[in-house]
Amino acid sequence: MFRGIAKFTAKRFQSHGHAAPEISVRGPDMAKAKAFLQYNKNVREHSGKTASLWYKISIFVALPAIILCSINTWNIEVKHAEHREHLKHIPDEEWPRNRQYQNVRYKPFFWGDGDKTLFWTEGVNRNVHKD
Repeated sequence: MFRGIAKFTAKRFQSHGHAAPEISVRGPDMAKAKAFLQYNKNVREHSGKTASLWYKISIFVALPAIILCSINTWNIEVKHAEHREHLKHIPDEEWPRNRQYQNVRYKPFFWGDGDKTLFWTEGVNRNVHKD
């Protein structure tokens, strides 16, 4: 069966009825070659200018913006750290109590004591239960 299909397809491809494409015996078309080289040169010049522009934008705009944002974030985080240090000294009795909708646990977590979340940090998180 497969031999019949192979013979049919081979025969079909060979009998398409189209004439073979003409192969040029002449040399390359010099006008087209010069146009291609000119186009290639223009693309390289344009891409060089564009790359230079984006390099300057990265150095003179993006880098200072990243540095300024980093300084701002550093200052905010330093204030947060000072505030957390202050809150460490407050005893649990003076800490505001949780409402009934806070820290709801339908079943305990399967790690640790079952009450603390996976990202629990002792110095930052508090779990003051309602009386």
